[in-house]
Amino acid sequence: MAINERASSDARHARTGKDAGLYDGNGTLLASMETFASKATYNNVKYRPLGDPQEHETSDSYGITITVTEIVIEDIDMFKTLMESMKTGVTPQFVFQGVLLGLNGSEERVVYRECIPSGDIDLQNVANGDVIKRNWSFFVNGKPDLQKELLFNQYVYRWGERIDPIIFKGGRIMAKLTSVNGKPEENIEEEVREETFSAEETKNQLRVKEDDFIAGMLSAAAYKSEEVSQIDIVRGGKLFFSFRIHALGEEEANKSRKKHTKYVRNKQIGVKFAEETDNAKFRSSLIYHATVEEDRDKLWDNKQVWNGLISQGHQIVTALDVIEAVLLGGEKDRIIDEINKMSGFNSENIEEVENNLEDVTKN
Repeated sequence: MAINERASSDARHARTGKDAGLYDGNGTLLASMETFASKATYNNVKYRPLGDPQEHETSDSYGITITVTEIVIEDIDMFKTLMESMKTGVTPQFVFQGVLLGLNGSEERVVYRECIPSGDIDLQNVANGDVIKRNWSFFVNGKPDLQKELLFNQYVYRWGERIDPIIFKGGRIMAKLTSVNGKPEENIEEEVREETFSAEETKNQLRVKEDDFIAGMLSAAAYKSEEVSQIDIVRGGKLFFSFRIHALGEEEANKSRKKHTKYVRNKQIGVKFAEETDNAKFRSSLIYHATVEEDRDKLWDNKQVWNGLISQGHQIVTALDVIEAVLLGGEKDRIIDEINKMSGFNSENIEEVENNLEDVTKN
């Protein structure tokens, strides 16, 4: 019997550089970075008590440094800021986020704040036959913040539910869902019924004239762009703040969902499946993109708001963090419901359309 029975399963979850990324303080991927390393150096003081021949150490201080290698493709904002600081004499400060993605959808995310240039930094380092690179080094003055942990488990999670291995049956996908505590819920099988309609029935289903379709499409586009709803955040009878939202198109909503969803690809069939969605980030992203741009600038993107929340102890790296910090769960539910209604996902509207279709078929 092997001593380390988890060795083989752990190896499948081992990560490489392709599973990692370096982001700036705004959550933008620094795509041209080739290597990234953060290191903590502990400076201890030795001492030896009387009568004890053994030396001991006690912790005195520690320092954190970051080294980055950039593949030079264009002058990134960080390089422009560095060059400008040499003219002004003002030391620049940067924020970095080191991210490592796990196979099970978890991620390790460490935020480094108040990073200042330290030591040697390549301004231009060129040689024949070599890819041009730029080496950076920083000293971290802010406390590192582990915001998310990399976890190991044997299961895949999606929308808070643990998913057992996917089964293919008759060309259809069946997934057995179990709750997080392991209690089975139900088998879900997607099935589409195909039916042949007569020419008259088909005609009744599509009886609206072409010019009516065109007029309806133009009116729908105008309605979508013009409709605005005001959201009031009221607690204990007191109005704290208000902002306006508009409808979201399907493309905008899908982009938000994809951005905050982890995927896994089945090698046997070459199909990609959604593995886990960060629902908190996804909901905040919907609220952010549905907010009228003027109000977005005043609230979610307002740096004064960011600084105020940081001083209160909140971890603010992106505008989505602001939304999560200032809105309660129930308030987010109410806003999402309003966005859905404005975007045409209101169940009452769907029932009304179904009733109209039934009337058309009968006539």
